[in-house]
Amino acid sequence: MTNETGTKRDITVSIACLREGKTPVVSGQLDMALDPRQVLELPATDLFEAFFDTTYAYRFGPVSHDVTVARLVDRDTEHTLAEAFHFPHGVPAARIEPEIDISVEATETGDWTLRLATTRFTQSVNIVDDGFRPSDDWFHLAPGAKKIVALKQRHRAAADVTPNGTVTALNATGGLSYRSPNP
Repeated sequence: MTNETGTKRDITVSIACLREGKTPVVSGQLDMALDPRQVLELPATDLFEAFFDTTYAYRFGPVSHDVTVARLVDRDTEHTLAEAFHFPHGVPAARIEPEIDISVEATETGDWTLRLATTRFTQSVNIVDDGFRPSDDWFHLAPGAKKIVALKQRHRAAADVTPNGTVTALNATGGLSYRSPNP
């Protein structure tokens, strides 16, 4: 972890090893403060308070989880500062029904945002909208995490176009459609 700012930051560090992208096998979190310009390395065992083979390096029996999610959150703003994913047995091949909650909202400036949340790990989320370009795309979405994606109107789109698109993921069996609340 690195605090690149000139001010102290109160953060929460969390890690979870998930089976089937949903069920925590082991998890832990730690609230702490990072001083200005501080760099800190923290072993996962400090969050679990016990040994657990998060990377499956020791191969003690069959792998117990398919994804590990580490997250760094600013406690004041609840904004995710960093997120990392690890697949101890390779990228999951299992396909699931998408469990993504999607909402489209207009901002005070007249722009649009897409709010995404899920109860199950969703791999490489892709947003397709003919009238808008997402500010982020092909990201992983962890259970319990909320992702806000700004939608920027494409230059070739009509001036009165509103968001209307599809969200898919590599590990999903299909896509989910979304439409602005006032088309």
